[in-house]
Amino acid sequence: MTLEPIQKATLSNSGTLRRIQVHDEFIYSLTDKGLTGEIRKFSLNLKPIWGQTTPYSVNDMSISNEGIVITGHQYAKGFDGMSISSPMIAKMDLNGVVEWQRGPRPPTTFVDDWSGDRPVAHPNTSANLWKLTMLPGGGAICMGLMDANDSKILFHHRFDRHGRTIWSNGCALVKTDWMYTYPGKVEPMFSRHKEYLYHFGAYRIKQSKSQIAGFKIHIRSGAVVKRYQSDRPFHQFTNGALSKNGDCAIGTLGPKNSPSTILALDSEFNKKSELTTSLQPWADIIWNGPEDVIVAGGIQKGESANRTPGIERFLIRDSPVSRPQLLGTSTLSGFARLSTHHHAFISLDEDKKNRLTIRRLDDGSSWSMCSDSMTNLQLESIDNEKVIVGMNNMGASMTLITF
Repeated sequence: MTLEPIQKATLSNSGTLRRIQVHDEFIYSLTDKGLTGEIRKFSLNLKPIWGQTTPYSVNDMSISNEGIVITGHQYAKGFDGMSISSPMIAKMDLNGVVEWQRGPRPPTTFVDDWSGDRPVAHPNTSANLWKLTMLPGGGAICMGLMDANDSKILFHHRFDRHGRTIWSNGCALVKTDWMYTYPGKVEPMFSRHKEYLYHFGAYRIKQSKSQIAGFKIHIRSGAVVKRYQSDRPFHQFTNGALSKNGDCAIGTLGPKNSPSTILALDSEFNKKSELTTSLQPWADIIWNGPEDVIVAGGIQKGESANRTPGIERFLIRDSPVSRPQLLGTSTLSGFARLSTHHHAFISLDEDKKNRLTIRRLDDGSSWSMCSDSMTNLQLESIDNEKVIVGMNNMGASMTLITF
């Protein structure tokens, strides 16, 4: 089967691409411009339908038949005159009409099973809302980070369909690393299964050297019913995926020149299996069935930090064997992305040109293009055959391609 582009569109001065989502045969993009954001709606032929600007920086969006919810933050002056970041959330209908917009206060309460000393959570401190997922009926649940001296309070906030707070709780005091905890970098796993929210990320709890922590949260009450903290020092979280039955696949990046590990955990965070691999999962994992995991990333070249693009597929069992597939000899220059049927990555050729490659997972057919600069790669399935790729091309321009 030949893989060829169907449509291509480039929009100049769009800002940093945060998210692409497909819903009901329409394509939506979310871009951030620092102090403002923009959401656009396109037909499947990539014809613009409408665009809406937000008066605040944007981080994430979620779309359902009930509408579109966007999270972000807005800069304002605190009581002492210093600039602070305030959480923002808004909802609009599928025609781009804003239904409500809120600047919710960060929480001052904590979950009952808080571990260790409770910090002072002051509402006049910098915070933002980041990842979110919409709930049946039009409500939403979000995660956020709030400053607390030299640490951050990780919190969750649930809203009803009108933007009113149902509950908001701090769940852990964490250390974060800007490189590993930032929109567009390594993003947390934040997924719903039945009445629970599963959240894994690059968080160091207390003084632990581990950079992987996970939480299972009861959506109705906000209670943390299960916690996970890696016992492997220096292992960094790279990505995660939730299966249809609530199992978690977690990618971890080991210290320099050491192998990586893919952990398979059940819904109670008990280890089912693990795969030790030379493929660094940088940075996507998907479930391809109840026992089938696909990992995309790169394999390190000798002592250098360069990685050759690669992919690996394995079945969850007691002792899976690693057999990564190398894809060419170029150097991976950004995060790899996976969808149900496709794999996309940006690499650096020998002539220092950026190359976008997209492949079908079933037959390996591929297509590529070159450019001087490509970043912030996004990949989203349209249906069982078609897919859309989005990225920033040549600075703040946004390029969308359907296949």
